[in-house]
Amino acid sequence: MKSLIPYKRQAAFVALIVFAFVVWIAVIVLGDKSYVDEGTHARQIQRFFKGNYSMLDDLTNIPGYHVTVATIEKIVHPNEKYPPLAESRSVSLALSATSLLLFYLISKKIGIGDPKMRTLQYAFFPITFLYFPLVYTDIFSLALLLAAFLPILYRKYTLSAVISLLCLAVRQDAIVWVGFFWLFAFVSEYGFVLSIRNISRHFRNTIGYVAVLILFLSFVLFNGGIAIGDKESHVVGLYSGGIYFFLATVGFLFLPTLVTFFKTADWNRLKGYLTYILPIGTVLGLSFVLFPPALHKYNLDAHFIRNLVLEQAYTRYWWLYAVSIVLGFSAIYVMKIQGRFIALLPIIVLSLIPSFLIEQRYFIVPLVFLLLFRTESTKHTERALTVFFLSLSLSLVYMLLRMDLFF
Repeated sequence: MKSLIPYKRQAAFVALIVFAFVVWIAVIVLGDKSYVDEGTHARQIQRFFKGNYSMLDDLTNIPGYHVTVATIEKIVHPNEKYPPLAESRSVSLALSATSLLLFYLISKKIGIGDPKMRTLQYAFFPITFLYFPLVYTDIFSLALLLAAFLPILYRKYTLSAVISLLCLAVRQDAIVWVGFFWLFAFVSEYGFVLSIRNISRHFRNTIGYVAVLILFLSFVLFNGGIAIGDKESHVVGLYSGGIYFFLATVGFLFLPTLVTFFKTADWNRLKGYLTYILPIGTVLGLSFVLFPPALHKYNLDAHFIRNLVLEQAYTRYWWLYAVSIVLGFSAIYVMKIQGRFIALLPIIVLSLIPSFLIEQRYFIVPLVFLLLFRTESTKHTERALTVFFLSLSLSLVYMLLRMDLFF
């Protein structure tokens, strides 16, 4: 009987992955209209498909994703005049699905926790789940970032740099994560020992990343900014709204791990939490209450679930939002991100600060890397977390298809 357990777990893993694809296909079939930015991306893909390589005025990204989808559609249906939305979604889902395999391979290589369980958590992660089948750049960009990160674990830095350049051709904000790759590679090689010798060696070994940075800076200077279109709505600056929302999101999503921590933590960990983490988290929560940051005009549209949450956070339930911020800071502590992986934490802050718009899609990459690097909790908690993610994702799909609300 005992020997059957691995087979049952394998079967459960495959069944849940298949179920995820069933839901994604249902979204493709039942979602009969484009959702928000899908319209812009789909129109740009259709232009490329028809051989028109002019750019839409409201497209903010370098069109690497759109060229890829249009090229695949052209290969599959060369005589088609006008590719339907469902076809573009199907291609997008196929591209997004590669991130599942890459996530699994990375999780298996770094050896933190059960890679199958962690891959299921990623498959049903509420922040990413809805975007797998939709015509959005985010999951394809994430797949490329994961593909760029995997070679670093084998010290193949030039290959990583080349793939990183492809990431930038899909989403320009990937430049922050190219910086993370360079930093992670340094810490992996030399630890936290900063010296001229170590730094110079690292520059020589990772010259590809330097070349990518130079190319990106050249693009920014030539383009007059990071965004391609709609530049007035995407002005880079220093903003705190995204950080508060990120912490509140982490606090909510990882509630099961927090519950386990408070039930099972030894006195030394609780003492560290009460001495350092809780006071700092409380200061962060109070800073939002006392100095709430302004909201972007796009955060006022009531058709978005995140905007409805923000409306309540800034009016009636500011106290609950502040508590969620404290819980989010606490959850990051509970994750026990250690060693070379701790290089992730300052990069998360750098990735969130430049955006005035509070948008959960900007949390996708930092949250996925948190999923990869966090220390595993108890088996019961990991299963509960997976079920929690699954329930939230199915709820979001229902809201999308039945309530005319978008995430």
